[in-house]
Order: sequence, then C-alpha cells, then structure tokens
Amino acid sequence: MLLTWAGRGAGCATREPDLTATRLLPLKEKHLAPYPALWALAQQVVQDAINADTLPR
Repeated sequence: MLLTWAGRGAGCATREPDLTATRLLPLKEKHLAPYPALWALAQQVVQDAINADTLPR
C-alpha cells in the first residue's frame, strides 16, 4: 500500500481499475488489525489516496 501510493503515485488504477477503498480496506484489515499502529497508518494511506483521487471510494 505504501509503495503504491507513496510520493503522490498513481496508485494501481491502471493495473486494477475495479479497486476501490471499499474493497481494499477489508482485504487489508484482516492482516493489519492485530497491529493497531499499522492499521491506522493503512487507513490514513487509503484516505490520502481517496483525497488525491488516485483511489475511488
């Protein structure tokens, strides 16, 4: 996730045009929820990608 959206990257819209935050977060939550700081960071990265229009809601 960090590599995909770091540095105002284009996300993976070209590679995964159907990817949305609604689909992405549940996929990542099961792996990151046991690590609250990482899960919070992941949620912020997704929100930042939404705000930058690189990831649809």
